[in-house]
Amino acid sequence: MNVINGDDSYVDDVTIPAGEFLRGIDVKSIEGLKLIVDGKHVTYATGKTIADIAVDNILTVGNDGKLAVAQAAPESGVYFKVTKIGVKLTEAAFVAKVCVA
Repeated sequence: MNVINGDDSYVDDVTIPAGEFLRGIDVKSIEGLKLIVDGKHVTYATGKTIADIAVDNILTVGNDGKLAVAQAAPESGVYFKVTKIGVKLTEAAFVAKVCVA
């Protein structure tokens, strides 16, 4: 279990100390479920913001580990499809469905 839990899980720039366990999940195992995604977890194209995220946008994981809007769903692997906009978690957010190609 992570040493970061409860309300501390939502604090920006928290570092898990070296040697501590990281709670992870095989995202493929939650195919079909929906996640609330804060805008800070997306890398936007130049001049774009969370306000430019739209329902049915496809998101994939970029080289920086953050989500990025893709032109189309990948031919294989995990991706996310935006199902609802205008929600809030710790900041402006959206809902995305976990999809597996």
